[in-house]
Amino acid sequence: MAIRHILIIFIGLIFLASCAQDNGGLQQFDLIDRGYPLKVWASDSVIVRKTTFGPQTDLRIEGKDGFMIQVFISNATSSKPSDVIAGIKPAISSNRYFSGFELEQDNGFIYKLQLDENNVSYGFRRVLIKGNKEYIVQNNLLGIKTLEEAEQLFVAVE
Repeated sequence: MAIRHILIIFIGLIFLASCAQDNGGLQQFDLIDRGYPLKVWASDSVIVRKTTFGPQTDLRIEGKDGFMIQVFISNATSSKPSDVIAGIKPAISSNRYFSGFELEQDNGFIYKLQLDENNVSYGFRRVLIKGNKEYIVQNNLLGIKTLEEAEQLFVAVE
C-alpha cells in the first residue's frame, strides 16, 4: 500500500514538472519576495492573501479552477514535522465523517471523509519546518476534492 502512494506522489511530481513546461499548465511561484521561503506549483495567475492572528499568519493561495491552498505559519513547536503531524491527526480523525488515512508520511497525510454513501471528499495536511517557522499546508475546506486533487495539492508547496 505504501509503495502505491509513493508511486502516486512520484507520478504527481512528474505531472507537475511537465505541466510547468507548458505555458497553460502549472508554474512554480517563489514566495520569498513576500517574505516566505516557500515555492508553490499553481496556475499562471495566483493571488496570495495574508491574514495575521497574533503570532499566526494565514496565507491563502488562490488560482484558477478552484485552486486554493491555505498555509498556517507560526513559530515552530518542534524541529520534527512528525511531531507536529502527531498533534494534528487526532483533530482530523475525530471528525464524524472521517473514513481513514489514504497516505501517511512523516511530514503529512491525505485523509478521506465519507460525507454520505455517495459523497466522498479528500483533504490533506503537510508540515514544513524552515528555520524557526512551522508551515502547516492544507486544502481549502470548501468543496469536495477527489483523491487525485488532494494528491496534487499535497505536493504543490515546497
